[in-house]
Amino acid sequence: MASTIKFLRKVYRRILGRHRVSCCCVLLLIWVIVTLTLHYNLNLQLPGHSPDARRVELQNESQPDLHHFRKQPEMLYLETPKPESLSASAKSGVPPADRKTDVHGKQKPQQPAKKGDKVSVGASDVIKDFGLCVRMFYKKGKEYNNMLVHSMKYFWFLPVNLTVVLDDTPKDRKFGAQIATKFPFPQICYEKPINPKYHHSQGSKLTQLSNFYTDECFDKKFVGIVDSDTFFTTPVTPELLFNGTKPHVIGIYGQTKKAWYNATKYALGKKEVFQCMSHFPVVVKVQHLIEMRQYMANLHNISFYEVFQNFSVKNDGFSQFNIICNYLWYFHRDEYQFHAQLSKHWHKWKESSSYPSMQYFSERLTEQMKVPQPRSSLHYRHHKLVPFTNSEIMQPGICKSGGFTLCPNVCDPEKEDPLHTDLFLFEGNRWTWDKRCLEMQEEHYRNVIGNYSEIIEPQIREGCKFLTEEKAAAEVKQKGKT
Repeated sequence: MASTIKFLRKVYRRILGRHRVSCCCVLLLIWVIVTLTLHYNLNLQLPGHSPDARRVELQNESQPDLHHFRKQPEMLYLETPKPESLSASAKSGVPPADRKTDVHGKQKPQQPAKKGDKVSVGASDVIKDFGLCVRMFYKKGKEYNNMLVHSMKYFWFLPVNLTVVLDDTPKDRKFGAQIATKFPFPQICYEKPINPKYHHSQGSKLTQLSNFYTDECFDKKFVGIVDSDTFFTTPVTPELLFNGTKPHVIGIYGQTKKAWYNATKYALGKKEVFQCMSHFPVVVKVQHLIEMRQYMANLHNISFYEVFQNFSVKNDGFSQFNIICNYLWYFHRDEYQFHAQLSKHWHKWKESSSYPSMQYFSERLTEQMKVPQPRSSLHYRHHKLVPFTNSEIMQPGICKSGGFTLCPNVCDPEKEDPLHTDLFLFEGNRWTWDKRCLEMQEEHYRNVIGNYSEIIEPQIREGCKFLTEEKAAAEVKQKGKT
């Protein structure tokens, strides 16, 4: 035995002595291969690499600490921290159907609408299977709190079903734990960053890719996609989101961005008809997102993720909302209520034969589609190009929803503009040239006052209080200057 060990040592020394460098290189190469293989298998996520690559499953709802907890170790899962101080409904982030959350995050019973009021049964019923979803990361926290959540406190009186999708990073987890315990008590979905070498791999850049996969973090039939800087400007009624059971879609025609157009045309294999970065929330049937990804994968005979890489890298930009709404136009037009807003730049559109002609629109757009549709919100970052304060943006919606009676000190009918311009404005695209805007606005506010006044009154009162405080602060500031 001793002689055998001695012989092996002798052979080892001779080999190592002659091939020391080669052996070290081989060992180093083996170590690198093993390390990269483990990293690829454990950390690199390629969503959409196969039809089932991002499939998630609902965990058993009987688990005591989870509510509608989705889990996919590779990519996405929901997690909602629930401190003991919160009620069961607050812990889940979804108030029960017969309750509502006030502007301070407290639960209080809803006041039913007056007997005899006529409410759109279709729109009201479908709201029960609808929720909002925002994709962001921790650096957008200020926008989320000061714009989206702030405006929801005064104008969102529907059941609060909000899902926030964040990166699966320590900073985002810390932020997610903070917002999950505050109004509007969102469910939190964490998404693992993908390989950094790919375009749109993390942070705000991952948002556009994630919007195509909203169904991975959502268990409702309809989802309303918003940005963290969405700012609601009027009470959001079911009828603002749906026409019966059909989601409203607002598309702008007669203008486009070349890069966006090329990306949409490549993705769908069809011309881009509408520019749909034109309203929030973008309401879509969740099943249609799944079908759209599969359509694009089949069209190009590659995975959806590879399709995404192609149009996101080869173009200077793209709009996920353009791709989504144009897919709906071509394949599910009868399931949505489309509204076509003619751009003020429409005369330039005719100069190019590569885009859909004006004859295309005249043959396909019905008169109903051309009627202006009030928007429930604006895109705050773009709107702030004009120096308006939050109170100035909120005031028309508060005043026209009962504020003239509840707070005449800040809501003066004599001084208030008859037209609530922000209902027909998004990122500088105005619809106010159409005289029917005032008529559609009046229809919206008749619906608000006639069918929802008792429900929204507490929030409008809080809005009046906010406007009064802001007015007083402005007067003090003005006196200081003089």
